[in-house]
Amino acid sequence: MKPNIIFTFPRWEVSGVTAVNLDLAAALRDLGADCMFAVDNENHAACPYELPSGIPCHGLSGQAGLERFIPSNTIKAGIRLKRSQTRLRQLISKANGPVVLIPGYAFALTTPVEPWGNRTGMLGVIHADDEVNIGFALGQGRNWIRCVCVSNRVARCVKESAPWLDPVVVPNGVPCNSQPPPLRIHDSGRPLRIVSAGRLEQKQKRIFDLVELIGMTGHLPIHWEIAGEGPDGAVLRERLEGRIQAGTVTWHGAIRRTAVRDLFRRADLMIMTSVFEGMPMGLLEAMSEGCVPLVSEGCDAGADLVRGSKAGFVLPTGGLEQFVQTLEMLVRDRERLPILSRGAWSAIKNGPNNAGAMGAAYYSIIMEWIGNRR
Repeated sequence: MKPNIIFTFPRWEVSGVTAVNLDLAAALRDLGADCMFAVDNENHAACPYELPSGIPCHGLSGQAGLERFIPSNTIKAGIRLKRSQTRLRQLISKANGPVVLIPGYAFALTTPVEPWGNRTGMLGVIHADDEVNIGFALGQGRNWIRCVCVSNRVARCVKESAPWLDPVVVPNGVPCNSQPPPLRIHDSGRPLRIVSAGRLEQKQKRIFDLVELIGMTGHLPIHWEIAGEGPDGAVLRERLEGRIQAGTVTWHGAIRRTAVRDLFRRADLMIMTSVFEGMPMGLLEAMSEGCVPLVSEGCDAGADLVRGSKAGFVLPTGGLEQFVQTLEMLVRDRERLPILSRGAWSAIKNGPNNAGAMGAAYYSIIMEWIGNRR
């Protein structure tokens, strides 16, 4: 039986959760599933993410509003939420056969699970071990067809909080070319190009570390490129304005995913300084393009991937001196970069972090549920 899969979002925004669900939908489409997107606040025109071809997108509310992870207690928000849930239920009723909902942080929209009917299942995906994700698992996990965690560490946290869920680990994956990217020319006459791309947020991503790092490496031939958007993006740009005017930093803002991958393809290094992550999509995209990663310990499964592949560097979260020392070493020893670059690409192409492997794992879980229902 052909599965029907609906990915729900509160709104389109720059985040790893959005990116992984877009890639997952494309992978499941290629395996024969009927997929669609249902977005409470349909603002895709203002979002830099391209939708996979052949997958329809439905707006549920037709107006701005529900941009939070938990339901609001106001009467107006409650009425609006009910209207969006009614429209989602109408989409489900039109599907031919069983339906699987996969919420992309649309926790309010898909809470509670029971109203969707006995032919609809919720596949809960836990992307990080923070209070929002774990809280969603605790509140709704008993109603899920399965709990998927993106890393072993996240799965351990879920088991500690909700041992009845018995989570399965499916690593995030990204599309990867079958052939390795061309090797960069690493002559000493040009600056190293370092890219930071993703959600511009201090609490999780520690993006203000970039300001200090750029200042601490002013004596090195490095050009920095920053892409993304987020709640702290304006402050970050303000603090870097002098560097942007001087040409040390290129500020891209929110750009298309294809453009971000092009940045990674042309860069030497990517950098992440996060306090916590699940499996960062930006890291996987960079490695798939042969961009060498410098990541913090807080990158969780991403840090494990970098260690295991020996294709980059894992440094203490907040350890800016160690980041600087590593960059100084790479400026002196650029011959290491082509070897690391090829290893980064190979880790994605030949490991579990490509979109094909991710899609096959989810497809198996969904088809098992459909088979059990029958």
